Amino acid sequence: MNTDLRDDDAFVDRLTAYLDKKASHAEDVVDAGVAEFAGVASELQAPATWNGPPSSLRQAILSRVRDQAKAAAPSKAKRRRSRWGRLAWAIPVAAVSAAIFTVVIVAVDRAMLPGPQPGETYVATGTQLAPGATATVVVSTNPPGFSLRVQASGLPAAAPGSYYSAWLHGPRGVVPLGSFHQHQQGGSVTLWSGVDPKDYTNLVITLQAEGEPPNPSAVVVMTANLNR
Repeated sequence: MNTDLRDDDAFVDRLTAYLDKKASHAEDVVDAGVAEFAGVASELQAPATWNGPPSSLRQAILSRVRDQAKAAAPSKAKRRRSRWGRLAWAIPVAAVSAAIFTVVIVAVDRAMLPGPQPGETYVATGTQLAPGATATVVVSTNPPGFSLRVQASGLPAAAPGSYYSAWLHGPRGVVPLGSFHQHQQGGSVTLWSGVDPKDYTNLVITLQAEGEPPNPSAVVVMTANLNR
């Protein structure tokens, strides 16, 4: 027999076996695909596949949400009370701190202001209209001008409709210092002058009637000499 023919037959046999094997594998794949398709089709045809969720599911979810909300509410309320408690404690502390800060600022501000110079003390005596009256008069230099602090004793209170008025007399005229009524004994009154008392050395206190012109009256109750 021809050797080439034998070789050809062997090749044909091997090719036939290979094709048979591939055909058998293809049939298995097709069978598996058919089976899987049949399972899917069976599920699609089942009535349970197209039914909605059970009615109890919605109620179960809502109940669980409500339970979680109730459990969280006390902790939120507790945190809210805790925040308010901290605020209630912090507000007075802030107020006290602000008050202390204000006091410190005012104290520093006052300390930086130029204070009055040491004053000079004089004595005022009563006239025949007020013989028992005396007073100490402290004259000081201040940034706004000159202050005269009068501490009187024995001077009766001005009657209703009248008041006391103080004046500085000098070569260039009369300068008003202010008025008071002396209704409360024992206190001092501070009068102010825009001129230097060394140029107006006579202090005069008069009793004035309300409604009269603002000029020194003739009713002089106390005098003092402010010569230095």
